[in-house]
Amino acid sequence: MDDLDQWFAEQILPYEGALTAYLRRVWPDASEVADLRQEVYVRVYQGAAKQRPPVARFFLFTVARNLPPRPSPSHRLK
Repeated sequence: MDDLDQWFAEQILPYEGALTAYLRRVWPDASEVADLRQEVYVRVYQGAAKQRPPVARFFLFTVARNLPPRPSPSHRLK
């Protein structure tokens, strides 16, 4: 396991439950929460590869809050 992977496992993954709960609260479609969580993880990992954030938890939830809105399923059908 390289340094970035270890950092991610130790500093980000412990917040998986809190991240999932947050996404369920703010996202209208519960079926998308797992995909959104993975998208957050990818963005956090890519960002940390460039520069490690000083406080991982704040960075994780900042990324989650800044996800672009997705169109609703009814909007996609039009």
